[in-house]
Amino acid sequence: MELEQDIELAIRERGLREMLVREEARVRQAVHRRTVRRWALGGSGTLAVAAILVLAVILVPTIKTMHQYSTQYVASIETEAFRGGDEMSMKLCEAMVKMKRGQWVEAERIADTLLEQTADSEDEEDIDIRQSAEWIKALCLMHNGKIFSARKLLKRIAAGDSYYSPLAEELLR
Repeated sequence: MELEQDIELAIRERGLREMLVREEARVRQAVHRRTVRRWALGGSGTLAVAAILVLAVILVPTIKTMHQYSTQYVASIETEAFRGGDEMSMKLCEAMVKMKRGQWVEAERIADTLLEQTADSEDEEDIDIRQSAEWIKALCLMHNGKIFSARKLLKRIAAGDSYYSPLAEELLR
């Protein structure tokens, strides 16, 4: 009888020990998951939240301002005055008309084409076309929210001595 009780006790203890081991493993897993989750939030999660705050606080108002400026500037352009002229002057006029119609991507493409065509020219008219095309491209970039590209181009315009240099300097402030 005593032997049976000892065997029964040993079986219960073994079962309890196995249950205890399983419970301990479950608790360790839960603690590990919480620790990993905390680390993830304290690590890259915090950076992501900080990046979102920077975008919301700094970049969004800048994008809105650039968008408004480009829209207001284009509204002030008199497109009816552009008649005749050489091919590149007509392309420049076409880009301005596209901007007035809200076709900013197409206007940017035309500006890019003009920039390529006048890149190596030292002719005074080509330089004027190139400077105007740079300004049009900057307006298009601003309007489309490409602020980093727009700022880079505006810095280049501001560093030059074109009609648009003071305008670019003002926008960069």
